[in-house]
Amino acid sequence: MTDARPAGRPAAPPPLFTPSRLALYRDCPEAYRLRVLARQPEAATFSAALERGKAVHAALAACADAARRSRGRPTDLAGRVAAALPREHFPDERAWRAELAAA
Repeated sequence: MTDARPAGRPAAPPPLFTPSRLALYRDCPEAYRLRVLARQPEAATFSAALERGKAVHAALAACADAARRSRGRPTDLAGRVAAALPREHFPDERAWRAELAAA
């Protein structure tokens, strides 16, 4: 298959308008300008549910590894989730324990 571009011409940039970008523009033209045109990264926000999900996935992966090594079933899943759930993002111990209980 041959390239249809003339020699020396760079590849075309990605399209500025996709369904998700059009929705972003419709919702907030300034956000579209900053994210798409100015290519400003989105500010990361803390999500307790995301942190809980990451901790559960990490604990399950560790349990699966331990089960493969020992050919048994690890019983310390709750402890592994507690070890994987970072405390520093939560406002206090009570909030961290509530997320841990939800896992």
